[in-house]
Amino acid sequence: MGQHGFLRFFLCLCNFNNELIRLLKIWEKKIIHSLLYIFNHLPENEDFIEAKAACLVLLSQKCKKKLSDLKSIGGIEFFKDLLDHNQPLISFHASSFLTENFQIKFPDKFKSVMKMISKKAQQLNQIQLLKNPYFFIKETQEILERQKTKKKYL
Repeated sequence: MGQHGFLRFFLCLCNFNNELIRLLKIWEKKIIHSLLYIFNHLPENEDFIEAKAACLVLLSQKCKKKLSDLKSIGGIEFFKDLLDHNQPLISFHASSFLTENFQIKFPDKFKSVMKMISKKAQQLNQIQLLKNPYFFIKETQEILERQKTKKKYL
């Protein structure tokens, strides 16, 4: 391959890379909406629950990385609405996201609530309040409701 051939090959490769980067950026913007569409349109029966849960995990990972993705699917309310889903696996993954989000965005409040829940778990001998994110977030909501600050944090 002569110098001209190599130069043409290099320029084609650069153009291909630029086009690939452009397409990936477009795809990156659309993936959150594609995941949401799939999640919302998968049937609610047992045959699809694992696929639906996997889709929710992918959605939550995207939302952890980009606030704009979280906003585009309806914000924290999207995950709060899933807490009472008829499939426990969906509620579990939604509560996992909410717990982690609460811990990251409001670390001081999280520590305070964690202490209260730990105390209650010890008193009632209910360790699942601490181990299971669903029970943890439901208890957290009750505490915050009593403190009248629920909307600010969750």
